[in-house]
Amino acid sequence: MSEQWGPQGPTSAQPGRPNGQGPQGGYPQPPAPPQGRRWGIWIAVGCLALLLVLLLVATIGGVVYLVGRDGREDPPSTTSAPATVTFTGTTFTLTHPDTWAEGDRTPDTGMELNLRRTAGQEEDDDGMQHGDNVTVYQFQSERQAVAECRWQAPFLGWGFDDHEDAEELDRTEVGGAPAAHHRVHGTWDGQPVVAETWCLDVDGGVLQIVAETYGAEEISSEEARIVSSLVVTAG
Repeated sequence: MSEQWGPQGPTSAQPGRPNGQGPQGGYPQPPAPPQGRRWGIWIAVGCLALLLVLLLVATIGGVVYLVGRDGREDPPSTTSAPATVTFTGTTFTLTHPDTWAEGDRTPDTGMELNLRRTAGQEEDDDGMQHGDNVTVYQFQSERQAVAECRWQAPFLGWGFDDHEDAEELDRTEVGGAPAAHHRVHGTWDGQPVVAETWCLDVDGGVLQIVAETYGAEEISSEEARIVSSLVVTAG
């Protein structure tokens, strides 16, 4: 390093830096901190605030809905019950939908009611109708209902193309009294059919109900309701 003479006397100088000063007369300033990091923080805070607002709105909406339903029932169904008809026999009454028709009766056999579903009836070559039906007989017998039902059971399904042997089921309450109960499965025109019969002691004789369902292996729920509607009016 060489000693130079300036206007104010000797100075120590470095090449390219008069009077030993750096650029702008001092040491370089450190760079300013980046600004992008602050923007990220504000964006995160804004998203959190928006989420809290949405949760608050959803909670308030749920509370308003529940308060509005409090004590209010759903509107009743507009589906009306089907019209029914009540048949009055010698010793009983029976209620059925008006979509079932009362057919011809044969009093000499004790038949009091020949009830058939108006839809789905078919006739065979002999003119015999096949379709869901409920038939009620009232007749005098030397046998009581249990024995009479066992004697009548083999004739169940006589109009089917083929059928199994009848089976005796547990007694079922019909018309407020226990009734003997039998069932048989068979086929007609390639479809399954089932027949059931109930027998009970009424007014010194036997009241017998026979129901047949075509295209199924169980008596239809509609026929079951018809049978259960029977009310015995005699002792």
